[in-house]
Amino acid sequence: MVDANPFFPFGSGPGSPEGGEPVAPMVPTADPAWMRIPLSRLPEGGETTLPLASGAKTILAAWEVRPGELLTVTDPAGGFHRGRLLGGGEAVTLIGALPPHLEPPCRRTLAQAIPDKERMAWVIEKGVELGATGIRPLMTRRSFGWGAFQPRQDKSATWSRIARRAARQCRRATLPQVLPPMTLSDFLDLPESRETLLFLDLPGIGAPLWRLAPRLWSTPLTLVVGPEGGWDPEEREAMAAVGAIPATLGARVLRTETAGPAALALFASVDEAFTPVPV
Repeated sequence: MVDANPFFPFGSGPGSPEGGEPVAPMVPTADPAWMRIPLSRLPEGGETTLPLASGAKTILAAWEVRPGELLTVTDPAGGFHRGRLLGGGEAVTLIGALPPHLEPPCRRTLAQAIPDKERMAWVIEKGVELGATGIRPLMTRRSFGWGAFQPRQDKSATWSRIARRAARQCRRATLPQVLPPMTLSDFLDLPESRETLLFLDLPGIGAPLWRLAPRLWSTPLTLVVGPEGGWDPEEREAMAAVGAIPATLGARVLRTETAGPAALALFASVDEAFTPVPV
């Protein structure tokens, strides 16, 4: 159960009760993965030029939005709008309203075992496009280790840039954060692992995700995707010990870089993110 509106910083807005009808997205201020560009007030009487809320310049810098560029802004009621940033970076010209289900109703993190070569970049790009609010690279016993390529190039800046470009390209209102890589055992010690944790496994292990998604879409959760070769038995035991739920995508065995985006796409369909937009 999610508490009603615990984080909305720019006015009152509804929370996300478990089940029931979709509600306006929340904006947790404590999590930089939820960085949204806020309007100072709701549009009135057909007005098209509105000031941004105080503190918006810091968020604009994170998005790397410059005057004259298009962006997605959030009003105090949780509604989304496309607009163009005006000179000075303190106001926007609104172009039109966006669908209410543009963003997930609460935090949705993809924790991905790091694949080899450049496939992690692909996972980040597609994960952002499909609604992840944060990406957590993981080191598991069978994954491509962070230390294996760190001496040549630290990927964290590159990955964050990929996430930002993907968010801007697909009109996201939330700027997802690429979180620091860590081992699975360290990740399971984090407070967020005590929330809803789903780990994808082989066909026949766990509940079908399409059955779980309609029940869990409105709760903060983390989707954990394992490496090529699958989970080590001790890793399964460690995740089960913290209450993680095993889930499967079906009869097909997907590559590690495909499984996460496929799972996010399933949740996005429950969010109604793919509902046709009236023209």
